Amino acid sequence: MNCLSPQEFYRMFSGARTLSVVGNSDSLLQWENGERIDASDMVVRFNRARVEGLEKNVGSRTDLLVVNQINSLERSPHPADLLQPKAALLLAFLDESSWLGRDSFSDWLGDIPVFCTIPPDIVGIAHDLHHRGYSSGTYALYLLTRMFSFDRIFITGFNFFGLTSGSSGHYFSAKNFAMGWHEVLPEIRVFSQLLSRFSGELEMTEEVAEVLAQSQVSAGVPTRKLPISEFLARQLFRAAYLVRNAGLRR
Repeated sequence: MNCLSPQEFYRMFSGARTLSVVGNSDSLLQWENGERIDASDMVVRFNRARVEGLEKNVGSRTDLLVVNQINSLERSPHPADLLQPKAALLLAFLDESSWLGRDSFSDWLGDIPVFCTIPPDIVGIAHDLHHRGYSSGTYALYLLTRMFSFDRIFITGFNFFGLTSGSSGHYFSAKNFAMGWHEVLPEIRVFSQLLSRFSGELEMTEEVAEVLAQSQVSAGVPTRKLPISEFLARQLFRAAYLVRNAGLRR
């Protein structure tokens, strides 16, 4: 991999004063915010995002692609072909370290410069008890707002797997296997606190505003009840994930 040092990564984006953070929720397609997204100094996307044919809704530029180690050419084409990002940020979960012995992730990333780090400990934010890591969006929001000095952030495409609006799928695919793994309600409260503590100008689409509203409900009960089919799908995926991981540890 073409690895960046922390200093190289910082210098690459240190001049950015406006940021667009574009999640992969299908809620993105409700608005035509492409020009608004591309107007930022820095545009951040995640994993297997794509823009071709959807530029009016999702924009066309990608400066930073936040990725995890499960990506491969079997899952998605080269991000250089889809997005042409200036750099990637790899959030590597060490409890899934079997990827270190494989070349599939490196082949997928290609020559894109990448800054590698483990997901950070989110300090200064009240945490609920949780047993799994947060999503890439939450970690990226924390890291980027601590590393760089932004005056304005526009954030869109985060509905937390259908808990605030839309469905649990991605805007480019109905499938989103992460929905069964993340502990959504604790993460919503952390995500909301990260947004609330930003001192600059904060703009967001409606589904993200709903996330902020969720954090005001002490019980953390979602405003939209999950259909029974979605609830069962999440539970079945979580059970399959646990069985798979138990087999890998033997």
